Amino acid sequence: MKILHSNLIGNSKRDLFIIHGFLGMGDNWKTHANKIAENNFRVHLIDLRNHGKSFWSDEFSFEIMVEDLYKYAKHYNIKRFCLLGHSMGGNIGMLFAQKYPELLEKIIIVDIIPKQYKPQHETILNGLKSIDFNKIKSRKNVDTHLSKYISDERVRQFLLKNLYWVDKESLGLKLNIEVLIEFKDRLSIELKKGINFDKPSLFLYGDSSTYVDESDFPMLYSNFSNIEIIKVPSSGHWVHADNPSFFIDKTINFLNCNMENHIIRKANSNDVKDILRLLIELAVYEKDPDAVKITEKDLLEDGFRDNPRYECFIAEINSEIVGLAFYTPRYSTWDGKTLHLEDLVVTEKMRGKGIGLSLYKSFLKEAKKQGVNRVEWSVLDWNKPAINFYLKSGALIDDYSKWKIVRMNKSLIEKFLSS
Repeated sequence: MKILHSNLIGNSKRDLFIIHGFLGMGDNWKTHANKIAENNFRVHLIDLRNHGKSFWSDEFSFEIMVEDLYKYAKHYNIKRFCLLGHSMGGNIGMLFAQKYPELLEKIIIVDIIPKQYKPQHETILNGLKSIDFNKIKSRKNVDTHLSKYISDERVRQFLLKNLYWVDKESLGLKLNIEVLIEFKDRLSIELKKGINFDKPSLFLYGDSSTYVDESDFPMLYSNFSNIEIIKVPSSGHWVHADNPSFFIDKTINFLNCNMENHIIRKANSNDVKDILRLLIELAVYEKDPDAVKITEKDLLEDGFRDNPRYECFIAEINSEIVGLAFYTPRYSTWDGKTLHLEDLVVTEKMRGKGIGLSLYKSFLKEAKKQGVNRVEWSVLDWNKPAINFYLKSGALIDDYSKWKIVRMNKSLIEKFLSS
């Protein structure tokens, strides 16, 4: 049985498999692997078949590569692991999650959607195939040759990492180029319907990526019920290379968050400082940083007395408050008792770990406990991840285009009454 080649970094008992993209190799991720290993992981930089230092084979498909990973885990007696896959590696990861969910603890998918893409590697593959290593004897000359096909120097530098010295005088490619050319039109996947991966999942995508559109997100939510979607600023398809600090921060936070350790509890009077901090953070996220006018004193007096005007669930990890669900009672002339979810917020560094889902569930359980007939809340029309999350949970989003929100602040009330 042939086993994929890998480079291991770190000596922890917690395993992370990193799966590279088309025409890549595991070592392209070495810088990130070193940082992840410093956070108590053993990172497996795996070369897929026909890539890097792994074996070559005429058999090449997504199904076969999923089985290669399964055999790799069994060979090294790894019973559970986390998986990070970029581009083609992300497709392999999603298929693996559907077939072998019991082996995965968490999954990170980077800038790829399980949908059909137009073929886009033909020019690159033609350039690689046209290299005559009998005539071209240096990396510099290979680069010059590839520049006739590929104008982007960054792409060429990525491809040049596939060169190796066959002997003292001859270069070669680590890629099985003939087989990969045959596969170039089959780089897209579709996931099986009705199979839901419910373990913690993170989707990272570049804000300038041509591979991902927000209209694709329902497809992700339908297959990954515990997924958090994060847009990486100042990045394209190569998210990890374009904005490495943001990428690695989100990755490590997600991997290191043990969801069994976070707790959801009712807020108490000692929490008002953190409640205000999170409300201000949410206002900044919603592009209205000066909107919060209340003070800690207001929160204390209005929330922690005999007849409180609001209630609040708190999410806490290792004694640190990282999220809240802030709600108030209402009465509908149509439906009777209702609860209004005023704010649901998780601090930025802890997003993507299922904490928001836990707070949401706690709020709905409270609504059931109180016997209300309806719950309601508002969501900004540009907040597509939140909208998709609510729709997937079964909530209804009404388009009240005929209705307008009418309000008066304290000064306007006073002005009207004194007129």
